[in-house]
Amino acid sequence: MRFSIVIPTKNRPEELKKIFASIMIQTKLPDQIVIIDQSSRDKIIKNELKAVLENKKIELNYLCNNKIKGLVEAKFYSLNFCKYEIISFFDDDIVLKPDYIEKVDFAFEKYPKIIGANGVILNIPKKNFIQRFFFKITHKGIFSDNRYEVISSINNKKPQPLLVNTLSGGLSSWRKEVFKKVSFDINNHFHSYEDKEFSIRINKNYPNGMYIIPEAKLNHFHSEINREAVINLIKMNVFEIIIIYKKNKDISFFGLDLLILLFSLMIKAFLWSLFNFHIGEIKSFLLGFKDGYHHKIKADER
Repeated sequence: MRFSIVIPTKNRPEELKKIFASIMIQTKLPDQIVIIDQSSRDKIIKNELKAVLENKKIELNYLCNNKIKGLVEAKFYSLNFCKYEIISFFDDDIVLKPDYIEKVDFAFEKYPKIIGANGVILNIPKKNFIQRFFFKITHKGIFSDNRYEVISSINNKKPQPLLVNTLSGGLSSWRKEVFKKVSFDINNHFHSYEDKEFSIRINKNYPNGMYIIPEAKLNHFHSEINREAVINLIKMNVFEIIIIYKKNKDISFFGLDLLILLFSLMIKAFLWSLFNFHIGEIKSFLLGFKDGYHHKIKADER
């Protein structure tokens, strides 16, 4: 199958070079690379990447637009340029193993039921039993997320695609046809929970269509550039889970799933405030709650 790769980026030229280099040594090369660059820098990096592609039959669309606000809008914008059957979205601080695209391509070819897929991050610390248990009991109903549980059960002797209810947005591959029904929500200010929000709508339109591909492996290095401070993340997370609830009241369990997750975030905010000897985190929680409560849901593009 033919692949379009999308890489949203902002002020991370070194990280961008690394993921680009890992793409260039793939056993199956993509047919198109779309880079949505929200940086304010000049076009030096664009010319460097073009030079790397000089002898390869890969189309490069390097789009500089610092008016784009955030990851979700960058992904939405990229869809105007993606041409091929499979669209893969990668964070710019990812490095792919050389056969990553080949393994994803094989899975999409062999299993028509796969609508979207993630690979496996090799350098992420594995959650222990207590962490997995706490995550499971605090993410119920519409916030249910079985990725960690599924990944911990991978059998390397029989690495079959594994069904999940949520995909990580920063390493996701999708059949292009998906975007005729479901697109990215650019109207409701998603950031941390954008992949959960998108996965919920995928599940509604394509039940049992998202999978982990155990043989497709990569590293995610979590660049510190552009990372939000904890105090900002608390506000954003609280706001976003309230918006997800508002958009999906019809499948929520009487709002209990929202209350459980909000309570866990409130406890975290309290502990952060306690350890840091100030109330900034508690204030952020309350501000996120206030903003989410008053926010009026705007219609999705799809």
